[in-house]
Amino acid sequence: QFVDDWIDKSDKFIDKMYDLLTVLEEKKKSKVLERTEDVMRKAAAAALKSVNKLPKKEEDVPQEFRKQFIDNKLIDGYYWDVWKKVGIMKDLAGKGKADKIPEKDVYQMREYVRTMIRDLSRVLKEEGKE
Repeated sequence: QFVDDWIDKSDKFIDKMYDLLTVLEEKKKSKVLERTEDVMRKAAAAALKSVNKLPKKEEDVPQEFRKQFIDNKLIDGYYWDVWKKVGIMKDLAGKGKADKIPEKDVYQMREYVRTMIRDLSRVLKEEGKE
């Protein structure tokens, strides 16, 4: 009987730890997505500022970024898809549905944003030389 009680207690403890681990993983995804979007927005704003096209309203930054860099084919068009997907994933995480987002996708988007920043940097350096 004594051993059975301890087995039950340990099972409950393990279940509680798994629940905590799940919550922590979801919070981590949310934080990574939040940071990724923040970095992406700041990079876009800095790029627009460097070409003197920074809009007055911050909510206009994505569209102006698209117009100046993607529509003008200075960087690849799939970065606009990355921008939208990061936004969608961040919204999902904000609604408490981070468990629906594969962890692989979260880190893949972060890498795409890093690549976008490198491409932007390259384009801006080339523009500066002309």
